[in-house]
Amino acid sequence: MRDLSWGQQAVYLKVNRRRMRCPHCQNKFTEELEFVRKRRLHTLRFVEKIIKEVLNSDIKNVAKRNDLSEQEIETMLKDLGTDLITEKPVNLKKLGIDEIAVVTNDLKTRGVSSI
Repeated sequence: MRDLSWGQQAVYLKVNRRRMRCPHCQNKFTEELEFVRKRRLHTLRFVEKIIKEVLNSDIKNVAKRNDLSEQEIETMLKDLGTDLITEKPVNLKKLGIDEIAVVTNDLKTRGVSSI
C-alpha cells in the first residue's frame, strides 16, 4: 500500500493482513487496519496529503506529480465526501441559509428559492 514519500522516493508498505474465518457462518474476512480504509491501497495520511494538494491545484497535475491516476484521486475525494456527509457539525451556534435548492425528480420543476 502507498504511503507518504521519503524525499523524492515513493514508499510502499507491505503489510500482511491476517485472514480469519467466522466460527458460526464460516465466512472469511481480513483484519481491518486503522491506518487504511477498507479495500483501499493508500494510507490515510497519504490520502490527506493528496487532498491538500488537490485543494491548491487540480486533479490532473496532482495525479501526474504523485504517479497516480485521476480515477484514484477521484475515489479519494468520493470517500472523503462520504465521511463528511455522515459527520455532524461541532460547536455550531447559528446556521444561516441564504438559498434553498428545491430538487425533485422532474427536471422541469427544479429551482432555487432565495430567502
